[in-house]
Amino acid sequence: MLPITIELSKNVIEKINNNVYYMIDLLLTDCEAWDYETFLIEIFPPFCVRNSIDVCKNIVFELKEMTRDSYKREYLKPIYGYALFMLIEWWVEVTAEMEGDLLEQISLEDIDAETTFVVDDEDDFDVLDYLNDVDNYKAILFEDFDFLDIPQFFEQYKENPQVCEKIFSIDLDEYTDLMPDDIKEQYEQLRQENASMLEKDSFIDNETYIIRSVYNLLQLYERRSRFFNKQCSEVDFSDSIHDSLKQLFLEKGLYIEREARAGYSKVGIGELDFYLYKYENGIYKPIAVGENKEWGNFEKSIKQLIGYMDSNILFGFTIIYNKSTRIGSILKSRLNTLKSFNINNDFRIIGDIEEVEGFNNVLKTKHENPEHKGTYFYLYHFIYNAYRPERELAAKEARTRKKKASNSGNA
Repeated sequence: MLPITIELSKNVIEKINNNVYYMIDLLLTDCEAWDYETFLIEIFPPFCVRNSIDVCKNIVFELKEMTRDSYKREYLKPIYGYALFMLIEWWVEVTAEMEGDLLEQISLEDIDAETTFVVDDEDDFDVLDYLNDVDNYKAILFEDFDFLDIPQFFEQYKENPQVCEKIFSIDLDEYTDLMPDDIKEQYEQLRQENASMLEKDSFIDNETYIIRSVYNLLQLYERRSRFFNKQCSEVDFSDSIHDSLKQLFLEKGLYIEREARAGYSKVGIGELDFYLYKYENGIYKPIAVGENKEWGNFEKSIKQLIGYMDSNILFGFTIIYNKSTRIGSILKSRLNTLKSFNINNDFRIIGDIEEVEGFNNVLKTKHENPEHKGTYFYLYHFIYNAYRPERELAAKEARTRKKKASNSGNA
């Protein structure tokens, strides 16, 4: 059996596997009638078919056999998952162009209430509709679609291998079958270089490492901006950042806490969004604090951050979580806020507001500790932009046009 990611009855699982069997059977029938290369290129990267057509054939036959055996699998190798995902895409596209008797001949087996569960309300009918939409097989058969994002993960690997491995649990060694030969060679070279540089990485100071890690994480989150705009709260976003960075920092002997109590708030002790510390030769050392706030509370977030700090903390960072304002307006307002920032003439910015080299839209400011004149701390100011109305509109219009084209073709 193929892996199933949601809880379903045995009958439903068998029917889904049978339907995938029929999809593969149609693909192989077309391969035999015409030629394998023409159709295998629909479900494999072209370089895979060109370099190893026999391997591709075997993967298709193995997937077909899996749908008929009784083993309960929990995992498919990435290249198998890629082929299965693209097979479903191919089926949906091919059947959308068919009608009448031809479509009837290759129709899949419906999942009905009588053989699976009793339908007694409207919600159950919705479940049946969901299960009988082949496009939803992608959500049923896969926990994630990492195999579709190898180019993005490879780019991230070039920047910081540990972000892929520690935050997203992506071991690119498992995905080399989905890389073109030149990229595979480049990856192997980078992998060897990174292995030899692990010791050198230990010399990177904590501040650089933490700021780089926060930035890289936010950059990766840009790929999921719709989710973080529509389905995520400020608290949820802070939780995601904490959970993603926790294991990464532990590898460096750094600790990050969420909602730690420290410093001052309006009433009582403050609660920090992020609190970072380490132990050095058995001695506890605070390192940094961080604050995440939705846009509209930037000045407040800086004041809160400073209120949570003391002269022992080396630096801090703010994250603007933007869900509703154009980025140009934020950049302008943020800069104006920083230029005039002070708290009763303390904590003014000393020197220039710096743009952090190599980072997009990250600013660095220097402030003096009022308790110890002549000592300073730095604040880094990030933006996570989940508001892209033009991109969202373009995607909606593309889907609308595709749907209209499909409907006119069936008319």
